[in-house]
Amino acid sequence: MRMKQKLFSMLVLLAAVATGAWAQEPATYKITVAEGTEDAGNWNVPAEAAEGSPVTATYSGEKKVKSVKAVKKGAAPKPDFLAGVFSVSSTKKVNFSKGNLSYASSKWSFFDNQYDYYASYSADAWDHFGWSTSATTYGMNTSTDNANYSGNFVDWGSNSDLQTALGTGWFTLSSAEWEYLFNTRSASTVGGTDNGRYAKAKVNDVQGLILFPDTYTHPDGVTAPTNVNTTGASFDSNTYTVADWTKMESAGCVFLPAAGSRNGSMVNNSGLYCYYWSATPESEVGALNMFVGPTFMTPVSKNSRNIGFSVRLVAPSFTRVTTFSELQTALSAGKDVKLMNDIVCTAEIEITSEGALTIDGNGKTLSTTSAIRTFTVKSSATVAFKNLTLTGFVNGGGPAINNSGTIVLDGCTISNCHVNNSNGGGAIESSGKLYAINTTFSGNYSGEIGGAINNSWGSLYMSGCTFTNNYTTSSNAFYGGAIGINRGSEVRLINCSFSGNKYGTNTGTNDIGVYNKPTNYTIAGCTGVTIASRADVGDITTNASGTATLDYSDLSNISFTYTAQ
Repeated sequence: MRMKQKLFSMLVLLAAVATGAWAQEPATYKITVAEGTEDAGNWNVPAEAAEGSPVTATYSGEKKVKSVKAVKKGAAPKPDFLAGVFSVSSTKKVNFSKGNLSYASSKWSFFDNQYDYYASYSADAWDHFGWSTSATTYGMNTSTDNANYSGNFVDWGSNSDLQTALGTGWFTLSSAEWEYLFNTRSASTVGGTDNGRYAKAKVNDVQGLILFPDTYTHPDGVTAPTNVNTTGASFDSNTYTVADWTKMESAGCVFLPAAGSRNGSMVNNSGLYCYYWSATPESEVGALNMFVGPTFMTPVSKNSRNIGFSVRLVAPSFTRVTTFSELQTALSAGKDVKLMNDIVCTAEIEITSEGALTIDGNGKTLSTTSAIRTFTVKSSATVAFKNLTLTGFVNGGGPAINNSGTIVLDGCTISNCHVNNSNGGGAIESSGKLYAINTTFSGNYSGEIGGAINNSWGSLYMSGCTFTNNYTTSSNAFYGGAIGINRGSEVRLINCSFSGNKYGTNTGTNDIGVYNKPTNYTIAGCTGVTIASRADVGDITTNASGTATLDYSDLSNISFTYTAQ
């Protein structure tokens, strides 16, 4: 006789794995049926679960089940970023790396513990770097001659090997950002001090400086910090064990150890002073740094470029998302996001926020199995899309993005999207502002204006973009196989490339169609481009060459600068 299905519940208390747990959200656990489990094929368990949540394991076989237990299988790898969110300007928030930067055995890494550093020099283990310039190998130089550190700053975070090992997005704070961190940002009350930003301390008997995140609740059972925001306090003001610090780190705290400095091949003042480089030059031979000692603290100091200081990298603060539900929830809450997995979208996401958002694709893909649009960006919203692929979306005009606000595309790919009616904009329909650099549009199609992009009364700024094999099914060439222009205040297309774009499906080659001329336009340095316009529009002129620069570091003040050549 077949047994009835039996249900068992268990509380999972395993080591977390890195599956998108971020900030102060619960850790996530992967759930698997252990190898060797009898009749394993008849067990059904969820793929993952949040820390502390019950997990239901369902058995549908015929055997009698005696017990179910959870077994710990290995500790979680520590993420390279810390939980705390810190404002470093009125518009920028960051997360710190999990430890100081190190280059040892020809590999970039962050120290596993925030209080770790090298107390002496080794040619095979660097953590005291000269100021990084085009003349040095990221400051790994024992020369004491400042002439050997000439040139512009080259950020450690820009190193391709570091990016391979630790991910992209890391950068060094400027002197203005260090100063804002210490003196300006709003923060929680800590130890009875409003806007508690920092305190000197010993952690695991290592002297240094604690930074409290913008939003902070001190852990229960840990002595409250004293002398918060007091520059003249001693490092003995606060003493914390490793167990204490583990709780404070989980609550978002950063610790900058007093690792001293290096002059040539000699490490000095180890354990006494905190020296951390900024990205800001002071002169041809000097640069600015953060400096903390036993009785003082200054966020902006200056020193010779040849001196070796600690480096603590930061990255823009994002909510890491692994599922569509997480993506939808974070964007609805007005949070910047970073994709940690490819995600299949099951519904359209409408962005109405009056603030600015960044969606860092992290090289991942958003796709769908339904006839839906990915994003609608309303007139009040500004959204930057970075390093993201959107593919396979099907809807009315603009199935990838329908934009009436402001959007930026940087290093993105939009492919194989199309309308399911007679509308234009096979990938994007925009009546707002659209900025794009180094972005590819491929295999998109529409039924009217713009096989890939329909600029309908909007402003269009593009540089270094690629359009391949897009088309409009309309037989009118002036609808544009790649880009259709229907009025707008300004259109600038600089150094873009076009190939295989058609109108009338495969009737004829056409890349840019001008249905109605924009108020101002520039088309310069574009390769392979063909342009068609309605008879009453007249000829569209182009320039042989030009350069353009897009600056969206401040999403409230985006600039696109064109220089004719």
